[in-house]
Amino acid sequence: MSNALAKPQKPSFSRFLAKDIERYARLGLSHSEIAALWEVAPATVSGWIKRYKGLRDAYSRGRSVADAKVAAALYKRATGFSVTERHVTTTQDGIILKTIDKHFAPDVGAIKFWLTNRQPEHWRDRVEAQVDGSITVELRQFREPIDGEIEDVIE
Repeated sequence: MSNALAKPQKPSFSRFLAKDIERYARLGLSHSEIAALWEVAPATVSGWIKRYKGLRDAYSRGRSVADAKVAAALYKRATGFSVTERHVTTTQDGIILKTIDKHFAPDVGAIKFWLTNRQPEHWRDRVEAQVDGSITVELRQFREPIDGEIEDVIE
């Protein structure tokens, strides 16, 4: 028997969107950038993430992966690292392969960023000062000069 008169099924979009949103979050895309890809308003994407646990979890997983990659790169910059490069040069005599080991010294900016965020009690930029005592404010009443007073001051 044909099911032509059956009520149409609402498409289950969340499973497909969850895969996409996790992938986009891994790439570091914001709600606004994801909205542009999906051709919807940023508030729509934010609302879906709040409303649907599957989307929220997928977005969170993707962001965690992206954050971990950035944290690893920041740590690498803060502590210094070495890389091996292979250079290929073609000459009349043939091909020359060179292996070059390069070392990158720790980056002061990365070190500062890492420490101010990981140990703010020791490395914060802001200095808090406590001031004790009192302040006295003296108010004086000024009046308009009387004729002749200005000339006396000038002379």
